[in-house]
Amino acid sequence: MQKGKEMADTAKFNSMIHDEEKKITAVYSKIGKKYFEDFKNAPAEGFKELVDEIYAAQAKIAEFQEKLKALKADVVEKGRERYGGSKGSCKHDYGACG
Repeated sequence: MQKGKEMADTAKFNSMIHDEEKKITAVYSKIGKKYFEDFKNAPAEGFKELVDEIYAAQAKIAEFQEKLKALKADVVEKGRERYGGSKGSCKHDYGACG
């Protein structure tokens, strides 16, 4: 019986440790986000490369969003062509309404 309790306690403590580590990671993230927001235009030495990585990722996200927007527009247009709908006549993204 004692071994079962020890195993349960071990699992409980491991879970509690993991939960606290997750809290620390979340706070690190908040610190980093606040630093970026406050100092992105003038990062301290050693942070410029990290700030530049964020800018690069943001630029890629914007590029991907534009490509996704164009893709969605193409899908809608093809749906209109296929189903004979006209612009503004369909409330669905795929243009299937006539």
